[in-house]
Amino acid sequence: MNFLTLFLVLVLTFNQASKAEYNLSVAIFNVQKAEESSTKVSSFRKEIEKKQKKYQEEIKKMELEISKTTDNLKKKSSALSSQQLKSEESKIQEEIEKYTKFIQKINAIFDMVKGYGVSDLNTCLSKDVTSIAKANNVDLVIPSNSVMFASDKAKDITQEVIKAFDKSSCKIDSDAYFKKAEKELKDLK
Repeated sequence: MNFLTLFLVLVLTFNQASKAEYNLSVAIFNVQKAEESSTKVSSFRKEIEKKQKKYQEEIKKMELEISKTTDNLKKKSSALSSQQLKSEESKIQEEIEKYTKFIQKINAIFDMVKGYGVSDLNTCLSKDVTSIAKANNVDLVIPSNSVMFASDKAKDITQEVIKAFDKSSCKIDSDAYFKKAEKELKDLK
């Protein structure tokens, strides 16, 4: 009998506790929309694309040079001694290695630049989300991609955060990131 009584008391207590209301003000924030709509992020992406085009042009020049050198060697290979042929092939191999290292370096730089940008973006957005949430007396902000359902009571603060972020002094500076990445890669060697 004691066990049954204890069990009933626990069930009733749990039932009453689960019915207690919590007045928690919740907002949602769409990170993807913020990244797509922000003028600062758009500007950052355009700067990255310009740099990519510049490096792609350099890569194409290197490819053309390797191709020309290879074609020239093919044309004159029958007139060269085996030692001269090996020497010319060695030069082409050096160009290919230089080309490969250049591409690896550029890829590493772009990965680092994007990483710096994402890090600073997250820091800045976090500050703006916090500021907007406090201004709206919001207790909890949840990323909208993590929400399966949100009632009309959950306020979407995405647009307010985007406006605050674009007006803020927070910078996403691709030039500074490129300099930092190049310096870090140079320091590794």
